Order: sequence, then C-alpha cells, then structure tokens
Amino acid sequence: MKYRSVQLGVIAISIASISILLLMLVFFYRVQQRENENIKRITNEQRNSIVDNIYEIKTNQEQTPVFDNSAWDELQSSMANNDMEWIDVNIGYMSEHYLAATVALFDTNNKLFYDNVMPSGKGIDFYEDLRLPAMFRNKYKNIFYAVKENRLFAYYIYKIVSSDDIITRQEQETGYLMLVKEYTDSLVTEMSRMLGSVEMHIALNQNTLDQAELDNKDNYFYRLVLNNQYGNPVAYLYFTAENEVESIFQKLLKVMLAVFGLVLLMLLSLILYTQLKIVRPLHLIADVFYTNDVGKIDKLMGSKSEFGVLSNNIDKFFKQKYVADEMHKEMVERNKKLTDQQDTIKRLEHQVAAHEDTIDTLNKHIADTNRERELKEAQLSINEQMLDEQMDNIYRLGEQIENLKVSLKTYEKQLVEVNGVVSENQNYAVRLRNVMQVMVTPTKHVFREFFLLEKPKDRIGGDFPFALKIENWVIAGVGDCNMQGISGAMLSSIDIYLLNEILRMKRLSELRSDIVLNDLNRKIQSTMGEVLESDIMRDGLHMSLFMYDTETLKGYYSGSKRTMVLMRRGEVSELFGDNLAIGKVHGNKTFNCVETQLEPDDVIYLYSDGCTEVEGGPYCKKLLAINFKKEIARRQSLQIADQKNSFREFYEGWIGDLTQSDDITLLGFRV
Repeated sequence: MKYRSVQLGVIAISIASISILLLMLVFFYRVQQRENENIKRITNEQRNSIVDNIYEIKTNQEQTPVFDNSAWDELQSSMANNDMEWIDVNIGYMSEHYLAATVALFDTNNKLFYDNVMPSGKGIDFYEDLRLPAMFRNKYKNIFYAVKENRLFAYYIYKIVSSDDIITRQEQETGYLMLVKEYTDSLVTEMSRMLGSVEMHIALNQNTLDQAELDNKDNYFYRLVLNNQYGNPVAYLYFTAENEVESIFQKLLKVMLAVFGLVLLMLLSLILYTQLKIVRPLHLIADVFYTNDVGKIDKLMGSKSEFGVLSNNIDKFFKQKYVADEMHKEMVERNKKLTDQQDTIKRLEHQVAAHEDTIDTLNKHIADTNRERELKEAQLSINEQMLDEQMDNIYRLGEQIENLKVSLKTYEKQLVEVNGVVSENQNYAVRLRNVMQVMVTPTKHVFREFFLLEKPKDRIGGDFPFALKIENWVIAGVGDCNMQGISGAMLSSIDIYLLNEILRMKRLSELRSDIVLNDLNRKIQSTMGEVLESDIMRDGLHMSLFMYDTETLKGYYSGSKRTMVLMRRGEVSELFGDNLAIGKVHGNKTFNCVETQLEPDDVIYLYSDGCTEVEGGPYCKKLLAINFKKEIARRQSLQIADQKNSFREFYEGWIGDLTQSDDITLLGFRV
C-alpha cells in the first residue's frame, strides 16, 4: 500500500464531484418543475387575452359588408323597384366575396323578399323562427350562431338604410339584409393561421368539448361560447396549443442528463489519465529513491513531459550523489592514511620537528577539502527542496487547466440556449406585429400616390405607419413608442389596435385629429397605467396624425412632439404639433388641432424622430430637421414612388459603417 496517497486523493475528489453533480441535477429538476407550473399559468393567461383580441378582430372583419358596399342606396332603390337583375349581380358578388351560404333580403314586415342560396346551403331552412324587427327593437346583437344538420352557421343581419348615415344607422330602415356564413374547415384553418401556433376547432355539443379538454389536459386549452338569437349556447370554439414550456423543459432535462453523463465520463477519464500519467510516474520516482535504482525511470527520461524533466533532474541528482560518495570514500582513505602518518610521526617524533612546515601545509589542505565536501552536501539538500516545490506546482497547474476546459464548454452551451430563446421571442413579436399592422398598412386604396420607407434599427422596431380611409376621409399617421426590438414591437401593436378601434367607432362629425389623439391618450392611460409609470415607457408615444376631406381638401393636423412637412409648388412648410407625449398627458392639458386648406398635388411627409436624429455623416452627428427638409426639397423632381429608393440610399450613405442609432419611418403621399 506504499505511495497510494495521490491516487486515493484523486478518487475521493472524483466521488465528491459526482455526488455534487447528482445533487445539483435533482435540485434543478425540482426547481424547474415548480417554475414550469408558474410559467404555464402565466402563458395561458397571456394567450387567452391574445385569442380574445384576434377573434374580436376577425369577427369585426367578417361583419363589414355594410361598410364595403358602396352601392347601398342602389340596393335600397332596387328593392323598392323590384329590380331583380341588379340584385342578382350584386348579391351574387357579396355571396362569392364573403363565401356565404346564403344572402337574403327582408322587408320591414319580416317578409322574405329575396333569397340567394349557395350550393353549400341547399336544402337548409335558414329563416325558421326569425323576427328581424323584434331583434333590433329588443337590442339583440346583429350576429348569432345556429347549428343546422350538424353544421355551424354564423348569421350577420343589417338594417338597410341610405349610405348618407350608414355608420350611425339612425335613419328609418327600409328592410334587412341577412348574410349566413358556414364555419368550414378552410375558415377554421385561416383563423388557426392567424393565431400562429394555436389551433382552432369546433365543438357542436358539450360532450365533444369536454372530451377535447380531457385530451388536451397537459396542453393549453381555451373555449369561446357561440350563442343563438336567444342568448343560449349552441356551439363552442376551442383553441389548443402545445405546452412549449413543458416541451422545452423535457428537452432541457435530456440535455442535462447528457451533460451529466459527459461529465461523469470526463471524471472517469481523469481518473484513468491520473493513474497512467501522474500516479504511475510518481510510483516509479518514489521507488528510485527507495531502491536507488535509476534504471526504473529510463523511459520517463526520454519523455518531453514535466515528469521527463523531473526524471532528468533526478538522474543528475544521483550522478552528483555518486560523485559525493566517491569523494567521501576518498576522504575515508585519506583519513586512514593520515592515521598511518600520525603513527609514523609518533615513531619518528624526532623527524616531526624537522618537517613542521610540511605538516602545517598538509593540515590546511585537509581543512579545505572538508569545507568543499560540506558545501556540496548543502547544495544537494537545496536541489532536493526545489524538486519537491516543482512537483507541487506541476500538479496544481494540471488541475487548473482541466477546470478551465469544463467551464468553457458550459459557457458555450449556455450561450447557444440564450440565443435560441431570444430568436423565438423575436419571431413571436414579429407575427403579432404583422397581424395588427395588416389592417392599417398604407395601400393604393387609401392614397393616390405614396411611398413608405421603413428602416428599423434591429430586426423589429417601435415605429409604425398608419393609413385608413373612411368614406371620403383619408387618415394617415406615423407613431414612435421610443423603444426598439421585441418591447417596441409589442407596444406598437397595442398602439395600432387602440388607434384603429378609436377611428372605427367615431362618427364622421367627430373625425378630427385632436379628438383622436386625446382619446388615444386616455385609452393608453387606462390600458397601460402601470407600464407608463415605470422606466420601460418613460417617454410615452410620439405621433404625427393628419386627415383631410378628399372632396373639400380641408385638412387637420395634430402631433405629439412631431411636425408635418408640406411641399407645395417647390416650397417647404411645416405644421407644428404639441410638446406633449401620448399617455403622459394629465389634468387640463389636451392636444390642439392645426387646420389647413390643401391644394391639388400637395405632397405630405410624416416621419418618426429617427429621420432627423439618426447619427452619421463625416462628423458622426445627428442629421437635424433643417437638413432633413433640404433633402425633401432636393427630391421634388422625382416621382413619389421613386423617392423611396432615393431616401433609402441617402440614409444608408449617411449612416455608413456606423451602427444605426434609431428606427427610421418616412411616409409621403400626394393629395
């Protein structure tokens, strides 16, 4: 059992490391289980809110044929004149456009005036027990659901009034239009696509719904009740999604087990390596000192490792020891000779007196030899101490190198996992932003000529454009929530939704830019009160909002820390907003409205603060508003559509090799 202390120490350290890894794995598993339940609960709450909002948007889109039907007066006139040819053409278009099962017309006495049943609705009675005037008098909603022959249908019913007041619908109705749409597999697939990773399904009875909830007990499950005209449930929409947190946890657990196995293999390899490369050479070196046989380390002496260097030093040490032993033997022989000489001296005392000088010289030589021997013995002792210190340093250096290798691999794996989570969050924010933006994206339906330049700082940003046309009013705006990345995309999605909701609910007489911004300020304060008080959104929302009547060319502008640029016959002018941030306005402060009379071919420019504050140029400074207006004036000879690429090339050249400092959004259109 000699020379086993190093080997036993390595084995003890390895067993202790494995025990610590096992304890850490068990602790991680328990903590991750508890966090998984909390994250699952929070994720379900957030997804429920998103599903409600998206389903409400989809329902609003499905019940907009009144706003899209520009021939409402002709429909009213055709009903009165019994013009069936006009009705067949236009109602047929409505049926195909909305994929309806039937479109029917009723007079104010509830009498069926016209029925255009599509092939998908043949043989089904859609009008049983319908009392349309009574439904509107009793304030029933104009949308409800019914199950016919194990098929789910949605009913959309509208009063027929003149187009002068379609939005308020305060005039006396002359009849009713009923559009019946079936919830088909294609419609379910479309809504599932809107929801991203969430799938939508239909349950026609409670038993089917309960079974579906039981089948998805480990996943996300959310239900919506569909009521008939009496307010009673007739069917259910339920939404399911895989529990991504649980899936990630299971994958992470497998990774941890793999890491544990790898670390265990590394420890066993370390034990074997230590046995072969450290313990065994140490045994050989110890045996050399125990047996004085240098031949046992001949193989180590040929090695280029630290033990090879040490073996060479040991070989030198034993050679020096052999020389010292020879010198010692020589000294013994000399002492013996000296004794013999002393005996001779005693016998020849009469000769000693004659040779005193020779004896003194000989004694001095003997003293010098003794001093040299003592010095060599002291040097050998110092060499032994230095060798012991070098062996200790080599062992500690090996342990530090192995620890650094293990730490480096752990950090690399953690970095890969963090990059994956960030990428997934960005993809989710992009999908949500695209769903919100699609309703208000500038198109040729809104503007006669326009261009939109969007250059976010990151993959997604906090800037957003806004364009909408209601009757003869064109509404345009550019917003900036003063944040970039995932946070900016989420906040801008909320701002788009609130602004769209405000404009859709306004009467034509209330369409003024200051009224809209004041309502948006109150909506943001009531929706995100706690967020506004934190540092996350300390600057609120900055926005330019301009609207004008396409018939009278009367325009209204309101801005939150923004200006609007107007280009007329080659001259640049500005309309100024208020130095207030939306969501941060309290008390008696309100946004003001700037009225202007437009002229044909006027060009309007709305922009975010990145257009003037982005850093670049030869001196790495901000562009500033005065230089931005000069760039607008230089491009007036270009077509509106060509100005987009021109501005994009300008900003790319201005920023150059620098990192873009802010999001850039520029909207230009001709009146």
